[in-house]
Amino acid sequence: MALLRSFKDFNLATSDLFNDFLKLYQKFDTPAVQQRRKHAGSLSAHFDVRADQRLADISAMGIGEVPQDLLTTLLSARDPTTGAALSRDDVNTSLKDMMSAGHDGTSSTIACMLTMLAANPVALAAVTAEVNLTPYLHH
Repeated sequence: MALLRSFKDFNLATSDLFNDFLKLYQKFDTPAVQQRRKHAGSLSAHFDVRADQRLADISAMGIGEVPQDLLTTLLSARDPTTGAALSRDDVNTSLKDMMSAGHDGTSSTIACMLTMLAANPVALAAVTAEVNLTPYLHH
């Protein structure tokens, strides 16, 4: 429980710093930023083709006859106050975020956990003892 609380506190304390760093980093026109921009543009183009086709299918067949997936959900979402649909950029950003969320979230969680365990030898010993796989490695 203490580890979970520490992890949550760490995330809250560093999220603004991390986001500020990413925003600053994106202002530099490095090869990595150019590659990211290029690939993000390619993904958006793919998503646009699929979104256009899905909207055409919804129009032709009705929303109940198309796959009920994330794309349909995003394309059919409406602001409860204004009734406005999501912009294409919002749809694309959401799709990109969902595609990378598992990867980024998992790697960040593991990195943070390992850092915290490395800083706390008592917790590291307890976790190591609990996850001792030696008996299973000989099968």
